[in-house]
Amino acid sequence: MKATTCGSFIPRFHARCEWVSKPRDPMQWFLNLMEELGIECLVGHPAQIRAAEPRKQKNDRRDADLILKLLAENRFPAIWLPSKELQDLRSLLRHRHQWVRMRTRIQNALQSIALANGLRRGYCPVEPRRTKPDRIAAVSTHTAYRRSELQAMYEKFEAEIETLNQRVEEQASGRAGARLLMTPSGVGPITALATRSVPGRSSTIRRQQGPG
Repeated sequence: MKATTCGSFIPRFHARCEWVSKPRDPMQWFLNLMEELGIECLVGHPAQIRAAEPRKQKNDRRDADLILKLLAENRFPAIWLPSKELQDLRSLLRHRHQWVRMRTRIQNALQSIALANGLRRGYCPVEPRRTKPDRIAAVSTHTAYRRSELQAMYEKFEAEIETLNQRVEEQASGRAGARLLMTPSGVGPITALATRSVPGRSSTIRRQQGPG
């Protein structure tokens, strides 16, 4: 069923209703639609739902009866669902994380070229612009071309990551919980925002125990 069809069909029902399901992929578009329509969604833990039924025989009718029974007895194992805003925030953090990983791969490739051609000794980080031009000329043609392309990609990823860092800082500065987490030294906007984007309450966070 298409999203446009669901959007025109579902509002015909009463506004106060619930939608219950097991997690399946992809279903995020449907959850976003339910949130826009103001319909409460309950997604159950599949393993716990299955554990509530001792019989091994399984079909859709029995699954529906089991879910109804769990709801009536207030035993339905609902899992936490992030909001649409929180999903977008996680997308920002994942986007930056992927760009940083690709930049690291490019930096490692430049490091490998520098070590293989004697442009640098030791395993220290490579700065793409610090190699002298006369030493670059001694590298073979294709290696020099590969190195120049990697340098251009490195600079492009640097600029993109800097833009994403600014967006993360803006999101963190606009959230009271993230600002509170950034109060101690050593906690930046990325760590604070990532911590605030995980589910659960403060009571669910386990404190790290010291030695002994």
